[in-house]
Amino acid sequence: MVQHIHARVVKWLARRGLLRDADAPAAEPERSPTEALTALGMQRGTVVTTREESVVPEEAASAPPRVTNAVVHEGFNLHASVHLAADDDLGRERLARYLSRPAFSLARLRVRRAATSPIA
Repeated sequence: MVQHIHARVVKWLARRGLLRDADAPAAEPERSPTEALTALGMQRGTVVTTREESVVPEEAASAPPRVTNAVVHEGFNLHASVHLAADDDLGRERLARYLSRPAFSLARLRVRRAATSPIA
């Protein structure tokens, strides 16, 4: 299913001229703070620390990977842990509300004054 979705999305983007050429330079454009937060939110729990002196606790470094019902293909992923019965109207409504919510709340974002150390 995820391969089918990938193919359809790539075809849709190509029809609209929104795909980069394979021969084009791979340099990424400058991201806005919103785009950077969105990209961070889509990393499925992977967080990169910006401090060099940070130390990973031993138990966190040796923890086994989490088992999920997610399938990944070419940057697309499909999470298949949620099951709904055919007559579960409330469950469908909750799932639709969850899927349609933004990645983060704009009302909770704040502009900070100059920080003491820049974030890379």
